[in-house]
Parts: sequence; C-alpha cells; structure tokens
Amino acid sequence: MQRPAVKSFLAQACAGFALLLSAVPAAIAAPEEIQVYTYDVNEPGQFGIELHSNYVIQGPRTSQYPGQTPTNHFFQVTPEFSYGIAKNWDVGLYVLTGRAADGNLYGNGAK
Repeated sequence: MQRPAVKSFLAQACAGFALLLSAVPAAIAAPEEIQVYTYDVNEPGQFGIELHSNYVIQGPRTSQYPGQTPTNHFFQVTPEFSYGIAKNWDVGLYVLTGRAADGNLYGNGAK
C-alpha cells in the first residue's frame, strides 16, 4: 500500500509529464533555435559556457530563398561563452554551427 504523500507525488509527476507532452508538438515544429534563459549571471571575472542544441525533425527540404540551408533534419549546436563584467552584468558570444541532413557542416556566424 502506498502512502498518501507518495500518491500525491506520483499524481503531480504524471500531471507535469502530461503538460510537458502537450507542449512538445509546438516545440518540434519550430524550424529555428529555441533558447531558454535563466536568471544566472556570471560573477565579475567569472567565465561560463552553455551549450544550446536543437534538431529539426521535419522542416523544408528545399531552400526557401537563395543561400538558405534547408532545415529538414538539421542539427544546430550553439556554444555560448560568457564573462561577468560587473554584478548582474555579463557579456556573451554565440558561435552558431550546424549539420545538415546531407552531412555538410556549417558555420553560421557568431553573435
């Protein structure tokens, strides 16, 4: 027999999982990078690195305009390097990279 606290936790976990699954189709359909930011800020003089990655399960198979890489099965990895310059302030550098469905690697610039 389960205790009431365990039952409550399981019910909350199942509800949270169901909520998460309801949001997945919208996230999967997005052809561009999705980033979630936290309130973490580097202390002055502190370096940091985060890795953002996403994969497009189904997207355009042909270019929509000259120079565009089709996003179908595109895997993007963006390391973010950061440095704390003052209390509550840091600066960052994103290095945009990706791998297309055909296996070609792309450097998509920096920001």
